[in-house]
Amino acid sequence: MAHLFFFSCAIVAFLLRIRSLNLLYSSRKRFSAIQCLYVM
Repeated sequence: MAHLFFFSCAIVAFLLRIRSLNLLYSSRKRFSAIQCLYVM
């Protein structure tokens, strides 16, 4: 039982990490697009 709980916590942490990385990537991409427009 305890290890099932630990396993589910690990999955949640993994998903959150993926989501935060995707968010960081998309915001960086948007920022670079804005920068390109500003330069043009």
